[in-house]
Amino acid sequence: MKPEDEDRLIFQTILDTPECRRDYERVTRLLNEDIQRSRFNRERAEQLFLFVIDDCVHRYAKRVGKDVERLVPKAIRYTLANEYAEIFIRSNGNIENQRPARRGLLSYFIGK
Repeated sequence: MKPEDEDRLIFQTILDTPECRRDYERVTRLLNEDIQRSRFNRERAEQLFLFVIDDCVHRYAKRVGKDVERLVPKAIRYTLANEYAEIFIRSNGNIENQRPARRGLLSYFIGK
């Protein structure tokens, strides 16, 4: 078994806890509301899933008494957030971004 597969297996175990399932469902509800309001943005979906993943991993690491980075490295957490966002998008008929990506403050003033 590759180390990446072990990380995924650990994360699936973490995600099966009731608190994490509840957080995951809350994020999908928020994203569905964004779709209904025509405000869906892939960037926001990835960010919300990353928040859920980070919270779940931190809770689990605190309970087990291990280091978060050793339990599930940050690169794996980003990849998982991206995959969950992609799964959500596909499950909603390959929905496109309904609002433009966020721009930084400087690009707002410069007009780019």
